[in-house]
Amino acid sequence: MKHFFKVSNLTLCIDNHQENLDENISLLSSTYISFPASNSDSILIIEENCFIIKINSFEITKHVKIGKRDLYQVFYAFISLTVNKLNQQILIHSSIVSKNNEGILIVGDYSSGKTTLANAFHENGYEINSADRSVCQIKNGQLFTIQGTKKINYNNIITYISDELALKTIKIKHVLFLEGISDNGELKKNSIVDKTRVKKRLFNSLINIFYAPFENFNDCMFDFVDNFYYNISKEISLLDIQFTVVRGDSNQIINLFSKGG
Repeated sequence: MKHFFKVSNLTLCIDNHQENLDENISLLSSTYISFPASNSDSILIIEENCFIIKINSFEITKHVKIGKRDLYQVFYAFISLTVNKLNQQILIHSSIVSKNNEGILIVGDYSSGKTTLANAFHENGYEINSADRSVCQIKNGQLFTIQGTKKINYNNIITYISDELALKTIKIKHVLFLEGISDNGELKKNSIVDKTRVKKRLFNSLINIFYAPFENFNDCMFDFVDNFYYNISKEISLLDIQFTVVRGDSNQIINLFSKGG
C-alpha cells in the first residue's frame, strides 16, 4: 500500500509491502499533510526483508526487516534526508511555540517534558506550531521553522494542531534545552554563551532522529550525521539566538518570558 503525505512542499511516498505496518504508517503520516497523489519527490520502499530510500540519485538499501519498533526512526530519518537533500532544510526533534511570529524552540531528550511545556505555553497565550518534529531552515542569518508535526499526545489525550499553525513560518528567537519538568520544583536556569556547549547540545538533539533500534541502519547514516549535522550545529550556535538550559516547574519557566527572559 502506498502512503502519500506532504512535508515542506515536497511529496513523500512510503510504498509498504508488509501488511502489519500499514496502520502504523498511516498514524505516522497523519501528523503531516495527507492527500492523494500519484508522483513523489522521494520514496521509502519497505519490503519483507529490506527497505530502500530513494531521493533523486541518492539511494540507501538495507537488507534488514523493519519491525514496528524500528518504523518510527526510519520514518523520520527518511523525512530528514528528504528535506535536507531537496530543500537544504533540517529536521529537529523539538516542539515550537510562538507569539507575534517569534518562536521558542524547545529541545530535550525523549520524555523530558517538551509536550508538557508546550501545552503550558499554549495555556498562557502562545501558539503551538510543532508538536515533536520541526523542519527548520537557516536563511539570511536567521533560523526559521517551516513545518511542524501536528499530533499532540498530552495526558493520554490526542489532539492535532491545525494545518495553518503547523505550516506557519516562524522566526526562532530562543532555544530552550529542557532537562526536565517538575511541578512545583525549584527552577534552574542557565543561559549558555559558550558556543562549544551550545553546539554539543544542538548536535545531540539533531542526530537522535537517526538512531534506530537495529545497528545496520545506524551504520549507513554515520557519514551523513557526522559531516552534515556537526556543521549545522555550529552554524546555528553562531546565530543571534538566546540559548538557555532550564529545569523545573513549567509555569516558572514561562514566567521567564513574561518578564522578558
